[in-house]
Amino acid sequence: KQWYQRRVAITAGKERQNTHENNMFRYTQKIEQIKQQMKWSQKELEDWLEEASHRDEDAMTLMKYAKIDDAKIKELTLKLEKLTEDRGKKKKVPTATLR
Repeated sequence: KQWYQRRVAITAGKERQNTHENNMFRYTQKIEQIKQQMKWSQKELEDWLEEASHRDEDAMTLMKYAKIDDAKIKELTLKLEKLTEDRGKKKKVPTATLR
C-alpha cells in the first residue's frame, strides 16, 4: 500500500512538473512573439521617423524655393513698374515738345 501511495505521489508530482513545464514553454513562446512584435513595431517607428524627416526636409526645400521665387517675382514686378513708368514718361515727352 505504501508503495502504491508513493507511486501515485510520484506520478502526481511528475504530472504537475509536466504541466508547469508546458505552461513555461507556452509563456516563453508568447514572450518571444511579443518581443518580435516589439522589434517590428520599433522598426516601423524608425522607418516612419525617417520618412517624416525626409518630408520635413522636402518641406524646408520647398519653402526655400518659394522665398526665392517670391523675391524674384517682387524684383520683376518692380522692374515692370519702372519700365511702365519710364515708357509713360517717354510718351509724354514727345507730345509736349510737339506743341
